[in-house]
Amino acid sequence: MDLNTQSRDNASTTNDIVEHNNIIKVHTAIVNEIASLNVELQSVRGKARRPISDKKQKLVLRKAVVAAMRRESLVKMRNKKVINAIRKRYRDITHDQHPLHVFCVSNSDYTQHQNGYNAHNIPMTLETTGVPALRAFLLGLPASSKFSMLEHLCEGPLPEFIGSLEMWSTQSASKRKGELQKIVSKPREVAYLEIARLFEELKFSLKTCVLTKIRDSVEKWATKGKTTSQKWATWNHTSYAAFVKHDGNHVTRSKFQQSWNSQLLEPVVNDLRRPWKLLDETWKEISEKYISALTTLLDVVRDDLKATPGLSLTPVEPFISSLLPKKAMLRESFQHFVAELETASRNIKIDATTDELDAFLVTEMTRIYTECAELSGIGSHGRRCALIDKEMSSGDPFQAIYNGVKEAFEDRLNTQHAILLLAVNSVFDRVLEDFGRQFVMKEVRNADADRLRASLRKFCKEASARINGP
Repeated sequence: MDLNTQSRDNASTTNDIVEHNNIIKVHTAIVNEIASLNVELQSVRGKARRPISDKKQKLVLRKAVVAAMRRESLVKMRNKKVINAIRKRYRDITHDQHPLHVFCVSNSDYTQHQNGYNAHNIPMTLETTGVPALRAFLLGLPASSKFSMLEHLCEGPLPEFIGSLEMWSTQSASKRKGELQKIVSKPREVAYLEIARLFEELKFSLKTCVLTKIRDSVEKWATKGKTTSQKWATWNHTSYAAFVKHDGNHVTRSKFQQSWNSQLLEPVVNDLRRPWKLLDETWKEISEKYISALTTLLDVVRDDLKATPGLSLTPVEPFISSLLPKKAMLRESFQHFVAELETASRNIKIDATTDELDAFLVTEMTRIYTECAELSGIGSHGRRCALIDKEMSSGDPFQAIYNGVKEAFEDRLNTQHAILLLAVNSVFDRVLEDFGRQFVMKEVRNADADRLRASLRKFCKEASARINGP
């Protein structure tokens, strides 16, 4: 979120406060007027009470409406505060500048609109319940997903299927099949080497951008951690023991709600913000470079076939046309790969820089808190403080971040290497299958097959025109 957007959020919050204060003024005025009418009713009798009572009833109803408006304005301000806080945390972790979709929903108020309500229990408006907005968003997801699937179908599997039919319908014999097959099969071997180089570059950038930064910062983080732990040691033994018992995340009468782990992670978060952003950007650039390199291999097949001396291009054209959908399939495989890389990076960063359960530093600190909690008797407070001070001096909690990040990334990269290699190989295998379908060593003539091929050629021509448009 840029500064202009942030300032607009602040301005809208100020406007909400002004509006809320106006509602309070109206509500107060109504309450005062009702109180005046109650005094007036005590001084009159008989029919003279009727108009006063009617006016009071209208004011009571108006009061209920304004009270509902006051509650709704509070809910709106709270929702904005919650949404902004969630988006900020998401943005800090992921560096994603697109606002996160967040919905604050009130099922109870929405149910009142379904079942009906009386003047003394008025719910929020349907819009403020958040349900209509959430439903519209969820209903839009399948539509977007279906359109993406249709787009993928039109760019990849469908043209490939029609191309396969066209190649079979134009099947021809070629005594040079073995020579041509070497040209077609060569990119598969090159692709294996390209993917190996891709992951070498990914691992090298991981080391230079993040792992080296963590390794070089462990000692500094440990020094700051020791200083922080020494401040805890000045607490009274009761509060200190309570925090140790609750894994450093607690609140007592003398100490506000806080997390020791979060305090230890403050320098970690600050130091890794820019290196991690650089890693994500570098990985994206590397991935784009290699998807370009892999799709270029198919262009090389096309160019090499066209450059083959003495080869008639007429029977080869259907096969060359079939290479275009294969490029779309390669791009699709890489899009999934890049998405998996982004998810892995985001999740590992959360484990490295937050006090979430099972995060790298948290796991190590839980062990330390457990050992401290087991200490008891006279002088236990001093021994607990000494134990934590010793662990901070060793740097083990921060070394756990380095080890955790390194092992987690290596595991994810190895898994994705195998998955991507399988996906890319399947594309180049299809190229070889299409070639084998297009060319045979010896052609066997068959009248029925010839008629079927003629029908398929007509169908493929019409189908390609519909897919590709005029």
